[in-house]
Amino acid sequence: MHLAVNALAAMEGGSATYAASLLDGFSRRTDHRFTVFLPPTWDAAPYRAPHVSIVQPKVCRTLAGRLLYEHFYLSEEARLGGAEMLYCMSDVVSLRCQMPCVVAARDETIYNARPHGISLRGRLRLLALRRLGERSLREAAGLVCETKAFLAALADLGLPIPKQRAVVHHGIPQFACDSPNKSWKDSSYVLYVGGVYVHKNLYTLLEAYAFLIRRFRLPHDLVMVGKVFHRGYFRRLQRLVRSHGLSGRVHFAGKCLPSSVREWYRNAGLMVLPSLQESFGYPILEAMAQNLPMVLSDIPVFQEVAGDAALYVEPRDAEGMAKAIHRVLFDEPLRERLRQARQERIKDFSVDTEIARLLDAFTTWSRARDGR
Repeated sequence: MHLAVNALAAMEGGSATYAASLLDGFSRRTDHRFTVFLPPTWDAAPYRAPHVSIVQPKVCRTLAGRLLYEHFYLSEEARLGGAEMLYCMSDVVSLRCQMPCVVAARDETIYNARPHGISLRGRLRLLALRRLGERSLREAAGLVCETKAFLAALADLGLPIPKQRAVVHHGIPQFACDSPNKSWKDSSYVLYVGGVYVHKNLYTLLEAYAFLIRRFRLPHDLVMVGKVFHRGYFRRLQRLVRSHGLSGRVHFAGKCLPSSVREWYRNAGLMVLPSLQESFGYPILEAMAQNLPMVLSDIPVFQEVAGDAALYVEPRDAEGMAKAIHRVLFDEPLRERLRQARQERIKDFSVDTEIARLLDAFTTWSRARDGR
């Protein structure tokens, strides 16, 4: 099969991580051909290969240019290059697609948004994306979801789910497993990795951290790594930090390069993800790869991904979250049990397995359309 992949939206965050993971896996599948459309800002040299073509349209340096190109020109260029199927890995298919198009449902906020706490511009953006997402689900030749729990959530919302669908967990690239954290119990901070969005539930995390300081006099700082997307919400978080007198203990590290993020993992005491909703939770894999203990909200998606390798909490219970963090930091038998579970669980998340499942699904769907 010759597969084209629209990764033009993979500028940062989970989309960029996913695109890098796909390219890592494509490099070893010489039995297929790939044409990958990447942002012009990417360093694509490490990913080029005789069977992997990289296209970086200069017009895509602006959002308007990217939207124009991917909706009206990309699929035609892919078809002329010999591609048989287009995989759109960021929730929206091209408006004028010249070939079978598979969509990945990855952004949970598009389909199940909680718009309170964000700007009017942000709410309008979510509404537009929701409409495009629903249209994409109706017209796509197939759907890829990251977890069974997220696929079930889409069905519960009454969305038009394509008949051809596959659940494919992400894999963890080998480079993310290099030099894992081995002495985390003496580390000096609790770590959060992810964007600053309302659904990430960071307000509750800060309340939990304030409880830890008051009740247990926790010596660990709190470090929050990730880009600020909802600025009004971020200002609320900053006010909360100041009101608790924690300005010297809570650190917003902002957007970081992948190499810097790995250093944050390696030197942390534990990672906490308090999200109210997610489609996967890639930081879970990164934390497991770094042998880092985790406290996660008890949403079905996280339980599907982490299994027994984490301690779960009700995401709106700040006191319960605080007590769970304290247990994982200071309960030696619990840490050992979680460590052993992580070592087993991480084996289930291979990039090569991820790519094989994707290609098997795409090949089957392509043959079904051709009547083979």
